[in-house]
Amino acid sequence: MALPKTEFDKEMQHLEAEIRRLEAEYNMFFAGRLPRLPWETRTRVEALVKKHDRSFIRNTADRFRFESMQNKYAKFCELWERQLNTMEGGRPKRGGMSPPPAARSRFESV
Repeated sequence: MALPKTEFDKEMQHLEAEIRRLEAEYNMFFAGRLPRLPWETRTRVEALVKKHDRSFIRNTADRFRFESMQNKYAKFCELWERQLNTMEGGRPKRGGMSPPPAARSRFESV
């Protein structure tokens, strides 16, 4: 990663790092390594995204960079919400082992 040249570059690198940290924390939560959702980190990332979303970004390349990160964050949020709904609904995890089918009685007709 190149050294940041401007204040905006520093802020974008910070935002990228925070999104990666949030992704790692959610992965740990879904794997059972964290006892609760990473709300603090998500709130911090949400505040950073809103701050830059409300500001005017004159440079087209900088605006594209920010909007790409904003879209990445939004897609992650959708994914996490779907995974939470799946967990709360009691459905098995995708790709996970499903329980074995119930054993049939020997008197049941096939």
